[in-house]
Parts: sequence; C-alpha cells; structure tokens
Amino acid sequence: MEPRSLDLLNFRVLEGRVVGGGQVDVEQFPAMAEDGYSLVVNLRSEAEPFPENEGELAQAAGMHYLHIPLGGDDLVGAHANQLAAVLDAHGDGNVLIHCGSGNRVGALWGLHVALRDGLSSDQGVQTARDAGMQSEDLADCVHEALSK
Repeated sequence: MEPRSLDLLNFRVLEGRVVGGGQVDVEQFPAMAEDGYSLVVNLRSEAEPFPENEGELAQAAGMHYLHIPLGGDDLVGAHANQLAAVLDAHGDGNVLIHCGSGNRVGALWGLHVALRDGLSSDQGVQTARDAGMQSEDLADCVHEALSK
C-alpha cells in the first residue's frame, strides 16, 4: 500500500514506502497505523520539544518506534546503520522518519542510501538534498561520514 500523505512540515516520499518530514502530530498515530504505517523513527534531540510519550503512543497504535537523537552536527555512519537495522526489522509497512523540519531526515536518508548503495560522498550529499536536507553543516557531516 502506498504511504498516505501526512500533515507535517516538508512531507515527502523518500523511497517506496518510506516518508519523511517534520514533527508529526501524535494524534495521527491511530490513523497512520490503520493506513499501513508500521514504524516511526524520531530524530529529534532530547533538548528539542516533542511529546515525551511519543514512543508509547506509537506502540499503543500498533507501530514500532525508534528514537535516534541527532543534533545539528553529530551525524555519523552509526546512525545510518541504526536506521538500516530498524528498516530491515520493522520496515515491512509504511515508515515515517521525522525530525523538527525534515532537514536531518534528509541528511540521514542520504547517508543511509549512500552506504547501502555504495554511492560517492558527493552523490550521498545530493541524495540528502533531494530528500530535504538544506543545511550546509549537515551536508558537511554527510560528506565527512562518507569519506571515512
């Protein structure tokens, strides 16, 4: 089932059944689960405002939940490996990856795709931009992570 469009900032389909964007309204979780969403990945850092019970609410709606706290400049390959592992384990339905604006979503998605598909660092940065990354600092993080 194609992922249903969600009402969130900078919503975009990243690939197949994986979508991304800004902060999700947790009141959407039951409808998301009914529409085939099986996983929510939150990239917001502990210092940012998001519902503290977001994970519990996602799970209560029948979805898996993973919190990968990312700041503005700490993106590394290990984060992409965490994402790959949870997508392998629980990505059989539609998947939402969110942060505050979609910027970190794009960066992590670009890094994930580049590592998965063997892309160059420039291709990884372009994939990240195509997925919603706008920050030059994050572009530098993606480039650096792929240059190691």
